[in-house]
Amino acid sequence: MILLPSKQITHQFLRYSLVGVASNAIGYCFYLLVTSIGLGSIQGMSLVYACAGLASFAGNKKWTFGDNTRTSKIFPRYVAIQITGYLTNLLLLLVLYKQLGLPHQWVQLIAIAVVATELFLLSKYYVFRGAQSGARL
Repeated sequence: MILLPSKQITHQFLRYSLVGVASNAIGYCFYLLVTSIGLGSIQGMSLVYACAGLASFAGNKKWTFGDNTRTSKIFPRYVAIQITGYLTNLLLLLVLYKQLGLPHQWVQLIAIAVVATELFLLSKYYVFRGAQSGARL
């Protein structure tokens, strides 16, 4: 038996993906820019990650998950999952780029996909768990 995601989860994931594609496209271009002018890959990822994380919070809180909980209540959970995502991204760069020698540009693209999936699940079930039905299309 194949279990398909509910319509609500599918809509939330699509919205999350739109927010993520926009913030990651801008962030990845910024990453390429800062690394091309001499900032190291880890420092560049750290700078971009912090900026993109803050922008994504605003987009996902209301539009993706339809959460009306006070920001002061859920922002600490959001910061916690962002740290988790950051550490995942860092680990991928350290292992795949620093240890195995893969191009950091490709490693960062892989990391974006891995971390996005991780953060969607943590956002839905930990950060924005107070949202009953999510935002409507």
